[in-house]
Amino acid sequence: MNDEVPRPRSPGYYFYLSYAHTPPATAHSRGGIDHWVRIFQAHLSAEVARLARPDAGMRVTYFEPPLPLGAERRTALAAVLSVTEVLVPLLSPQYFNMSWPSTELNYFQQRVTATRRQHVPSHVQPVLWVPLPDSDVGPEMHNALQLGADFPAYAENGLRTMCQLSHHRSQYDQILQRLARRIVDAAERCALGRQQRVDRQMKSQSAVLVDTPFVIAVLAPTGNRLPQGRLRNPYGASSVLWRPFGDDPAIPVAEYAANLIERSGLPTMIVDYASAGERLEQCPGVLLIDPWILAGGSGREELQSALSRLREWVVPLIVLDESDPQCAGRGSSLAEDAAELLTNARPNRVRRVRRSGEFRDLIPILATQMRRQYLRHGPTYPPKGAQLSRPRLTYNDDSPTHSPER
Repeated sequence: MNDEVPRPRSPGYYFYLSYAHTPPATAHSRGGIDHWVRIFQAHLSAEVARLARPDAGMRVTYFEPPLPLGAERRTALAAVLSVTEVLVPLLSPQYFNMSWPSTELNYFQQRVTATRRQHVPSHVQPVLWVPLPDSDVGPEMHNALQLGADFPAYAENGLRTMCQLSHHRSQYDQILQRLARRIVDAAERCALGRQQRVDRQMKSQSAVLVDTPFVIAVLAPTGNRLPQGRLRNPYGASSVLWRPFGDDPAIPVAEYAANLIERSGLPTMIVDYASAGERLEQCPGVLLIDPWILAGGSGREELQSALSRLREWVVPLIVLDESDPQCAGRGSSLAEDAAELLTNARPNRVRRVRRSGEFRDLIPILATQMRRQYLRHGPTYPPKGAQLSRPRLTYNDDSPTHSPER
């Protein structure tokens, strides 16, 4: 490499893998990091490290751990992408069906557009990870195919399969080395450097094939309408600001749920149940219930009304943190009352969480289940209209009004 070429002035990462996260299979398992993605990341990191000559503090890659409690995913990831030199999207059918990978790709492409000069190496290096049924998905797919154009097995099977099977090892290693050289070339010959302004919102991009959002509705007291004797700390100006787990995570529970669900591939919408309107009629969703709502004057009637109107593609979930100082007393009693109301309204479907870890594991599973329920039972458009008689291609000889002219 040319020693006179400018390098990043701040510590950062050579590359970041953008891929479709695998949701957890059960409430007791963790999703997110595909085993073969992890293997590929290790192989690519080793090859980049062999070729690279990093500045002090420059790291090879950032590989995202499970969503950390107490951290807001979008802000944390935006900070990582703001100091990453090359984005490596692992293209698959799921990649284009999920909102979160599109969010990562769009955010990074905007950064590249804002900072790069003309005639420089590409800072987005897509890989065909799993073959797509339709290859016409834009320049990313074209560039991914070019990476291994001289190896037919790559276009036929994708790099994931080549990583798994030993008889593809030689070709896999050549593609890996080619990708690593491109990453090092872009990072060291024409570095983007640290982005000075980090967009903390990192707006979510709608998935290509999923246009119906998953609704997260909240039924909880607000800071200015608290039940008598209830602590003020968990509440804000609106229900959607409710934080039942305190600072673990340090964001409202509805936003935490949205972060988890978007990792599993669905765009989301957060609403106060009181203003949800017809959204829960038209979209899959979850209703997060604070049992302290029952301590208010009309809380019982409000919860009963909500439960009676929920469709089969919306799941109610009682949330009460067992570490809440008021949980052991009145909180637990109210939670039992709420569970009884749920049992009466929806037998065998009572769900409760008492810890942030339970919430983290359960929410992606519920989102997947409710999405399936919605696809199976949800509304279809256009709606059914009046039954109209249709023209007939045959006629009845006994009915002169339908007989053709001779």
